[in-house]
Amino acid sequence: MIRLEKDIYPCLTLGNTAALNVGDEVFSIGTPLSEDLSQTVTKGIVSSFRVKDEIKYVQSDVGIHPGNSGGPLVSLDKGVVAVCVSGITSGPYTLGLNYFIPIEEALGALKVTRDAANS
Repeated sequence: MIRLEKDIYPCLTLGNTAALNVGDEVFSIGTPLSEDLSQTVTKGIVSSFRVKDEIKYVQSDVGIHPGNSGGPLVSLDKGVVAVCVSGITSGPYTLGLNYFIPIEEALGALKVTRDAANS
């Protein structure tokens, strides 16, 4: 685990995916394609909640590209609600539909409690 001093480094609050609704505005932060584009922010809405192969996803039209994986999906009033995992494509074309792992699922997979993640 990496621990940073709270009063020196800003951090995002962990949210609750259950508080999200279809139509809520969300933002993705990432590094698409290369380091020159780090800290890129794109905006979209929550378009659905899905379960595929027993994995829960938040679906959004927020723009993501290769290199965004692992970046946060943020709601301005709910904090980090999910982690970017993949975009839906058809051949070489992106469809503007993207999947995000709910933050609760991501923390569970890492075996980290919300309390530990917020401390």
